[in-house]
Amino acid sequence: MEMRRRNESEASIWGRTYIYAAWGLWRRGVWLLGVWVAAAWGWAAQVERYDIEAWIQPAQHRFEVTARITVSGRGSLELWLPRAFRILEAPGARIEERAQHRIRYPNLEPGRVLVIRAALEGPVALEGYFNLGAPRGYALDAWYPAELEYRPRPYTLTLYLPAGVRAVGPGVMVEAPGRVTLTGDGFGTPAFVYGPYRRVAAGRVELWYPPEAQPTGGRRAVQALATQVAGIVERYEALFGPGPDGPVRLVALELPGRMEGYGLAHTVLVPPHRFTKLAEGRLEPGAYAFLAHELAHTWWGNRVIPQEPGAWFLTEGTANYLAALLVEERFGPQVAGRLWEYWAALAARRDGSEAWRYTRAAWMHRTLEGLLGRAVYLEALAELARTTPFPNLEGFRVHLERKTRVGLAPLFAEWMTGRYPEYTLTREASGWVLENRGTGGATPVTVEVDGKRFPVVLEPSGRLVLGRARRVRLDPERYVLPLN
Repeated sequence: MEMRRRNESEASIWGRTYIYAAWGLWRRGVWLLGVWVAAAWGWAAQVERYDIEAWIQPAQHRFEVTARITVSGRGSLELWLPRAFRILEAPGARIEERAQHRIRYPNLEPGRVLVIRAALEGPVALEGYFNLGAPRGYALDAWYPAELEYRPRPYTLTLYLPAGVRAVGPGVMVEAPGRVTLTGDGFGTPAFVYGPYRRVAAGRVELWYPPEAQPTGGRRAVQALATQVAGIVERYEALFGPGPDGPVRLVALELPGRMEGYGLAHTVLVPPHRFTKLAEGRLEPGAYAFLAHELAHTWWGNRVIPQEPGAWFLTEGTANYLAALLVEERFGPQVAGRLWEYWAALAARRDGSEAWRYTRAAWMHRTLEGLLGRAVYLEALAELARTTPFPNLEGFRVHLERKTRVGLAPLFAEWMTGRYPEYTLTREASGWVLENRGTGGATPVTVEVDGKRFPVVLEPSGRLVLGRARRVRLDPERYVLPLN
């Protein structure tokens, strides 16, 4: 969910892409509290909604939370909370001390409301991951009792704040003296940032920044940035419809390590130094691609269950693809072409890194666009975004096949297992020869022979003699991931 420059001198070079679990952070008087939980458990009872109150007391080095949890279904329910918290109250619960607090409730009935109070005391940084030690090793970093399942629920979150402090996060937000309430309708999970924030708005976009992130041009420069961000949001809304839960927010926050961005549902986090740089000049292609990628996660990323097979194809892959699309619309195809070339170079490393996985995922979308046509493909993406609460890759494939009548199962099967063709064009005595030196053979490639184009599919190790010709071009539009 983050795109980072390799070095400052490469002003037009495109950064790597990474994904992170959510974290909590107490640094420089600013909280980031988020949750990214995964896995499905076989308990009959589930959380129906959260109603959370939290008291932020920086001067006392204390954070206290009261969660009222409404249950649906009958049976047992397990909730988890990091060990850094001290549980103050949990009536009816059986609590086990493991890597985290394991909070178990047996014999629940529908509509039961559970109450859990917990406190975090001392200058404790929740930076990083809490490994639950669950059977499949899922990670949880939560500041309220959460299920081991990424399934966003409706919630209300009321934060009580000290004087001079404001809080911001995803959802519909209502401010009142000394408190703020965030409401979510089941898209994303409760998260917030707090600090001495200032706010600037443009359309359905809000920019939140602390005094140290103020650019040289002051509020006018921030307003200009907000207008540019609003243009990206308007384009996505034209494609996919308005996202739920209020405006899209860009928030300046000191992030851990070298992170340069993080996309929550309807809220994008960037470090103050990057916020300032963005506001001090018009967005050049690299910065524009970065924002377009992170903003895309409001529609693509935060509704995808991360442990679904191939989830990165619909999270980071879609965000990269859409960012390239918007770069092309804003700066032209040549600039967007350099972005695709950079991603192709990352994919060709085959080092198993996250950057390698996510750039390959972006090329999946580019290949499908070339096979089905851009207009049809974008329409299919939009339909899926509007009609499917929690999309997955298999459902996406079925959706595309129903819409286009094109069989895609062999392509998806190869992509999921990391098998790709490597098409090579050579000139021999008999003429031009096309070979597939890769491990996959389902992806068609366009060959142009003396101005005539036709699709070719070759099995691994396959050869096709194209004969003598004045001019032969392989994949002129570069729709197939070039690994050779």
